[in-house]
Amino acid sequence: MKGIDRFLDGHRAFAESLGVDERAVLKGLAGGQTPDAVVIGCSDSRVIPELITNAGPGSLFVVRNVANLVPPHVSGNTSVAAALDYAIDHLRVSHLVVLGHYGCGGMKAVRDFFADGTHDHEPREALPTWLAYGRDSWDELVASGDHHSADWHARLVEENVLQQLANALDYPSVRRALDEGRLQLHAWVYDLEHANLRFWDSRSKRFVEGDGTGAISAAEVESEDHA
Repeated sequence: MKGIDRFLDGHRAFAESLGVDERAVLKGLAGGQTPDAVVIGCSDSRVIPELITNAGPGSLFVVRNVANLVPPHVSGNTSVAAALDYAIDHLRVSHLVVLGHYGCGGMKAVRDFFADGTHDHEPREALPTWLAYGRDSWDELVASGDHHSADWHARLVEENVLQQLANALDYPSVRRALDEGRLQLHAWVYDLEHANLRFWDSRSKRFVEGDGTGAISAAEVESEDHA
């Protein structure tokens, strides 16, 4: 219980540190939320979207799962779909961000499970079943020839961010919001070692450091998707 006690002690310290202004903000948020963006991020304990963007309560609607995956709409998996529908249709967020990170264990597992072209596991095994939604990312890396490069892991992480945005385009709520001009797409990768974000750059067609204000268009996402 020592670990849990540490978290409870941390909560008490947090509550005691709140000033008048911060308590007023939280009280206001009790009546509802109006986040600016929905972020699909990884469950990795080291990569916290609110922390690395310095976002306060109420700013981000965050969905986290192993390897920041967006199951294809045709899969019938409604876990991420429900969150996207709620964020886009009800909360009316203006931005959809897929946030990957270098060194992602989920991406390494995708290679381990699917590198030989097979899908050999028991149907009820949760992890490989879930990571099958990342198999297209590996297949695209193979098609590009980058699966043999020394930095294959980083390239797979980047490919996966683009692939999951491509999957998101098939969701009616996403496509409708894009067609109405009220949603922008963003492809980000976090570099934990250097504590910075990399963003998809439309001109160089790679992830670069910068201010990250530019969005990636649906047409560009589709042109990068060869699955």
